[in-house]
Amino acid sequence: MGSFINKNNTSFDPRNYGFTKLSELVRRQAYLEVKETTDPSGFNHLSVRARPIVA
Repeated sequence: MGSFINKNNTSFDPRNYGFTKLSELVRRQAYLEVKETTDPSGFNHLSVRARPIVA
């Protein structure tokens, strides 16, 4: 996701929003659902999707 954002908006920086990492910024958004998994080599992967709208 970070490389996609960087390609489309090179001036984007999560530090402009008070976060040192993009993952921290994403986790703090109430409208996003974040699932973190770790692969066998120990690398963390984030899956991000919009939260379902509850009526």
